Amino acid sequence: MVDDPAAVNDQMAAIERLLSQQLDLPFTRAIPPWRIVVLPLGPRQCFVAFAFSHMIGDGPTGTAFHRTFLEACRSIPDLQSSVSQMIRTPVRPLPPPFDTPERLPISWSFLLAPLIASMLPHFIVKLLGLPLGASPVDEGTWTGSPIAYDPRTSHSKIKLCEIEAALLKNALYVSRKHDAKFTSTLQQLVTRALSKAITNPDITNFVSQTTINMRRSIEEWEAARSSTQAFATRASSLQDQVVGLLRYLPSIRKWTLAKIGQQRDSSYEISNVGAMDIGQDKSTGHMGQASITKMVFAQPGHIAGNPIAFNIASVKGGSLMCTVTWSAGALGITENDEEWFVDQLCSSLREGMKTLE
Repeated sequence: MVDDPAAVNDQMAAIERLLSQQLDLPFTRAIPPWRIVVLPLGPRQCFVAFAFSHMIGDGPTGTAFHRTFLEACRSIPDLQSSVSQMIRTPVRPLPPPFDTPERLPISWSFLLAPLIASMLPHFIVKLLGLPLGASPVDEGTWTGSPIAYDPRTSHSKIKLCEIEAALLKNALYVSRKHDAKFTSTLQQLVTRALSKAITNPDITNFVSQTTINMRRSIEEWEAARSSTQAFATRASSLQDQVVGLLRYLPSIRKWTLAKIGQQRDSSYEISNVGAMDIGQDKSTGHMGQASITKMVFAQPGHIAGNPIAFNIASVKGGSLMCTVTWSAGALGITENDEEWFVDQLCSSLREGMKTLE
């Protein structure tokens, strides 16, 4: 339980402060890497943060927790009744690993091209048209500052941005009208916001790193349509997925450390966990019971990855919550200017949502 007296007057600022404290807070080694943090917001409201390591779950893991937690809260008839404090978890065997040659097959051309490129002089690589890696960055791509890490000063930063329900509803409608998914539309809006905020004439393009779900991918609407198709194509196939290349690394630690000082492999990330449907129609059910009004998703700044991430979550029928996260010093500007820069991005993103048609 965390107490913030100012939360009553400004809930969003209090949530932002809490998330800022939690993003870099390490987990205790002797217990599983997750924790629950509760921030009271008023007499009948609170913010419940489920913080967990990426090695035990991903974005949808968080929404799954909150969904089942809400169901449990609604199923308790009397909170004053005695409830056993002992919970016995079911014993289940670990599922087989996902990253295997059978599940994520890698072709020889996909494997060898970046390997050969890493051993040849750069001018030969350009002449042969070989990819230097999995990302198509070039000299004109904005990637923030080179990868750096100082354990004494490294820390994550966050900005919480809310898009009103009416704007989100219109954005979903307009996206469908143009045969595009909302994530692809958001990608175009983020690119537009970055283009407006970054005035360096040498910057000619941005490379997006967008999470796709593998559990089962010009003119702006044409680009959004194209991105939607690309995401769907990549998500529908397990062949030559970039994550499958990791199993060929003799040492992930050495590979990661070797990135320090190098250019980042993308401009930004969009990670959208979607809208959580929690069945709380005010006209028909769950009146007087526990409910979720807003959903927030965040992750620490990436040391060796993209300079900035846009993390999206919402409750069905509610507003869209976007956390913008980055590692201090990763944006290629002075740290004192980073908050102003991100504020500009959030303002442009909101304005872009208003002008969708």
